[in-house]
Amino acid sequence: TDAKAAQAVTDMIDALGEITLEKEADVAAARAAYDELTDAQKALVTEETLKKLTDAEAAIEELKKQDEWSYEDVAEDDWFYDEVYFVTEKDLMTGIVPKEIFGPFEKLNRAQFATILYRMEGCPQIEYQAAFPDVEENQFYTEAVEWANENGIVTGYQNTGLFDPAKTISREEMAAMLYRFAAYKKYDVKAEADMSAFPDGINVSAYAEDAVKWIVAEGLVTGEQGKL
Repeated sequence: TDAKAAQAVTDMIDALGEITLEKEADVAAARAAYDELTDAQKALVTEETLKKLTDAEAAIEELKKQDEWSYEDVAEDDWFYDEVYFVTEKDLMTGIVPKEIFGPFEKLNRAQFATILYRMEGCPQIEYQAAFPDVEENQFYTEAVEWANENGIVTGYQNTGLFDPAKTISREEMAAMLYRFAAYKKYDVKAEADMSAFPDGINVSAYAEDAVKWIVAEGLVTGEQGKL
């Protein structure tokens, strides 16, 4: 009968219990059994039971993704866990040792940040132009820096003509690159925050003022201990 068929599927879903990767086949079997029910039979399966199934499927997918990378230095209760998961899933960042050590407390250098933006753009093909004497061919960041320079996202240091790829990127340099990238993408970059709320706002370099005002206004940067 319809009631028995619906109850059998309900029992399968209830039996799933705590979801682990070992339960993937059981979850798939429960979904297949539910899908085989007629509309009348599906109507007898409660919304609560169906939610258990969909939650179980979502949990399996999450566990499978986590199983693909397991950073030793990123715990699920870290405030940056979701962000690390996102940039890894999108192939924007790979970690110091790919899929093993992320280095969340390591400093980011200028070449690395240019590479992130380049990957966000889909790594377009670029012809090496030797835009900067300290950006040689066949480095992991070469195409990224060349692309960023070609599109006005990075300009290098005017006093030296160098890009300085290994230099730790400052917050205002990061803001400037993000701002220029957003402008390159034709996003609205008109928003401006009131910098008087930050005591160190007066220390922002002239070249980065608009960029910092924009990223603060957009909530991309919130400051730390009241400072930028």
